[in-house]
Amino acid sequence: MSEPEPPLPAASPFPYRLESVPQVQPRTPRILLVGYRGTGKSTVGRSLAAALKWSFVDCDEEVERLAGRSIADIFAQEGEERFREREAAVLREVCQQQECVIATGGGVVLRESNRLLLRQAGWVVWLRAEPEIILSRLQRDPWTAARRPALTEQGGLAEICTLLVQRTPLYAAVADHVVDTDRLSPQAVVAAILTAWSGGTWRR
Repeated sequence: MSEPEPPLPAASPFPYRLESVPQVQPRTPRILLVGYRGTGKSTVGRSLAAALKWSFVDCDEEVERLAGRSIADIFAQEGEERFREREAAVLREVCQQQECVIATGGGVVLRESNRLLLRQAGWVVWLRAEPEIILSRLQRDPWTAARRPALTEQGGLAEICTLLVQRTPLYAAVADHVVDTDRLSPQAVVAAILTAWSGGTWRR
């Protein structure tokens, strides 16, 4: 069995190649990604899980799979409160899985019970981006926009700014580590997460 590939030189901002995950004992059986929609949770989560050879769950996709319809349709037919109940149930279920990367929905932190569970379930990484970057990403992804409902009457940049004012302290309350994704590729975000995870940058 070949030895793992050695780290890159210290001058590199990310000390591990993605195809060479550090051979260390995991400090948690789960990594949970939180943040507003458009910050890269699903894309980064899949790549991170592949790098770790862990499973991956997208909570929004799981809600849609179980409901047999899009989140926009759930909001329209059942209302936000019922969607939040479905979201919380999925979070409780997926947090039973071991060696799993979990991409949560942007509003999962609104419920205190969810925040408590996130804190207990594993290592929480907050993917953060400026409102203008989020809007630009969402505008380039019409498929996602069609599946996600508007959450205020404002829409667009105003909605993003309004909701970030509400949610930013909640993301901060559960996060063990923060990655600003504005100018980073998904691969660079994954590398940053792997570096922090293997290096033991833990708050709790």
